Amino acid sequence: MSLSKTKRLLTDEWSRAALSTMEERSDDQQLIPFPSIGTASSGEFFRTLNHTLGVLFQLVNVSIFSDNAALVAKKLLDGHEDIPKGFNPFEPIDSTRGPFQSQLIKFSGDITEMVMARLSDNFTTYTSDIIRECLKAKPDALRSKESITVEQVLSFESIEELQEFVVDRKVNELSYLGFSKLAEWISNRFGISDLQKLPSHQAIALLIEIRNCVVHNRGCASRKYIENSAHTEKIKLGEKLCITMDDITLAALATSEVVTYLDEELSVKFSLKREKFVG
Repeated sequence: MSLSKTKRLLTDEWSRAALSTMEERSDDQQLIPFPSIGTASSGEFFRTLNHTLGVLFQLVNVSIFSDNAALVAKKLLDGHEDIPKGFNPFEPIDSTRGPFQSQLIKFSGDITEMVMARLSDNFTTYTSDIIRECLKAKPDALRSKESITVEQVLSFESIEELQEFVVDRKVNELSYLGFSKLAEWISNRFGISDLQKLPSHQAIALLIEIRNCVVHNRGCASRKYIENSAHTEKIKLGEKLCITMDDITLAALATSEVVTYLDEELSVKFSLKREKFVG
């Protein structure tokens, strides 16, 4: 069941290739590949990603199941003999949408907006968490010309408290940057030179701008979104962004790819503790 038949927003070269590859996968292959090991930060990222997609799929399944149940119940009550048997309850019996699927479609725009915003927030939370892990593991990475007042220094009882304050301040500051500038900071400060060269870089940058439109502009295109979507189909300022299921799938795949790569690189470089993920 598709929640939207409109054209997707993520149409860059990586998105087109990724979608084509996913369409060729067999039904028993995992839609979004998850690593088996990673840092605590990536563990939280993948658990949240799994739950977010799970909620969406559950909504679709429940609506189909409910329509099937309603259809079979009506046939029984009306005394029809052609009662469906042996069918998959999570695949529509009738080609015509029932009342539950119709209601889901009615609210599909709101649902996809909420899911997309959560996917973006999950990614930015991971980047904040992993940067915090790295800076705590090697405080020397914080060295810069930034200043701190004597009053602030004296307000802490130990050097550890001061260090934690400086780390948190830097993480909060970075959380307001767009992905391109954040990737540049990570590359320069942590030496991860290939981050901006990842094929999914543009998709991530646009995902964050889509999230900002949802949260700050009622899902309508902002000037910054238009500037960041120069490689996609043109959307007018103030036009409603129609987020498709393909967009959600691509956003989940792009964020998981970047997190997997970044987690592997930083865990080795900063000797971060890693753990096996439990499904």
